Amino acid sequence: MRRLTALASTALLLLVTGCGEAGKAPSPKAERMSHSAPYDVRPLLKPKKKYLGVAYEGAGRPDDTGLKTFARLAGKKANLVPIYSEFDDLYPAEKVSSLWAGGALPLVVWEPYKSTLRDIAAGVRDVHVHTFAEAVRALDIPVVLSFGHEMNGHWYPWGTKKATAEEYIAAYRHVHDVFTRVGATNAIWLWSPNVLINNSMRLRPYFPGAAYVDWVGPIGYFEWSNDSRSFEELFGPPIKAMRKFTDLPVLIPETAAPPTVNKPGHIADLYAEIARRDDIIGVVWFNIKKERDWRVNSSRTSLNAFRKAVADPVWSFDPRKAG
Repeated sequence: MRRLTALASTALLLLVTGCGEAGKAPSPKAERMSHSAPYDVRPLLKPKKKYLGVAYEGAGRPDDTGLKTFARLAGKKANLVPIYSEFDDLYPAEKVSSLWAGGALPLVVWEPYKSTLRDIAAGVRDVHVHTFAEAVRALDIPVVLSFGHEMNGHWYPWGTKKATAEEYIAAYRHVHDVFTRVGATNAIWLWSPNVLINNSMRLRPYFPGAAYVDWVGPIGYFEWSNDSRSFEELFGPPIKAMRKFTDLPVLIPETAAPPTVNKPGHIADLYAEIARRDDIIGVVWFNIKKERDWRVNSSRTSLNAFRKAVADPVWSFDPRKAG
């Protein structure tokens, strides 16, 4: 399959994003910008091996050394990396390109802090969404999109205190429909609720439907979410709840453990369980010192446990060579 060169894709991207100024309609010419088929993401949806993901500060920046640093720490190269992006910002094309060039599938965590779900669903932000989708299509690199993650919690502006499940689904579907019209089928759609609310009656109302989702991804932290101390305690209930309404592949897009004596055990349990389960395609470790020191190298014993856990050949592959 033909790929755009970095120079050509950058030039095309500038052309596309130039029509994203407030008040200007999307360019019909930009919609016809390419007759080539977009990147075929199907081989990436259910890979034979697992995604070894890592979240770290500065991912994809020009001075990014995170992938190499993590590879030295873990003894294994990560192949999935999140980029946290405000919904109203332009598509982070340079970061996406940088991560893909380094062998990692980019995961854009798309956070609508400023635009309400109601406005997004009503089409108020369509010029921006259209421009964003065109940029995704033009770059022609596979990218995972997680729109409005942890929507079933109360701590985000798009959460339960300020939006309903119906508004979330309407916004999600509307954005997805714009991508479909633009032809940005190189996007992989991830639906990411939080494990804190794991009853199926509380999860199902937020599910946009299998036609709009490629992966489902519960987010949760050991000893931070319901004081969970094992993989089954933390992720078992939400996955079982999801299985009542979907059989889509599971990617755990954000997890970690605090720096306690239990952390090495959490690491071993997490990666062993995912390695043995066919329905879970991978996991992203939040390798950042934030509320706690979530990093795998918060202690020597934790790092040793992590290196041992991911030494299994099932962990990590080059997504650029999938299929």
